Amino acid sequence: MEFVFNIDPVAKGRPRFTRGGRAYTPERTRKFTNELIAMMQWQVGEPLEGALKVEIVFYMRRPKSVKRKYPTVKPDLDNLEKALYDAGNGILWNDDSQIVTHTVSKYYADSGSIYMKVTKLK
Repeated sequence: MEFVFNIDPVAKGRPRFTRGGRAYTPERTRKFTNELIAMMQWQVGEPLEGALKVEIVFYMRRPKSVKRKYPTVKPDLDNLEKALYDAGNGILWNDDSQIVTHTVSKYYADSGSIYMKVTKLK
């Protein structure tokens, strides 16, 4: 299955804590995850079973002042990946622990988007 999500990638934020010690997800991460879930739900039937291979390319919006070819700045690739994997839980796959191999890249582009290919391994 191949997907293109026309949305600016957002890294998974660290949990925040109230004074009472209750943890919560930052608003920006929660909004991004909810939008991704909505996009995924209308493209998929049942969650995939078994071992999965995932290929992801994050296209980051290029800042006007940046001339370099590759985005060597934040957000970190692993945090971008975490947000996407968590959004796919229960929709694309039952749990992201099913992902046994992956390739992940990030590049600059004129607009933000995410390309993802999910392959079921035999």
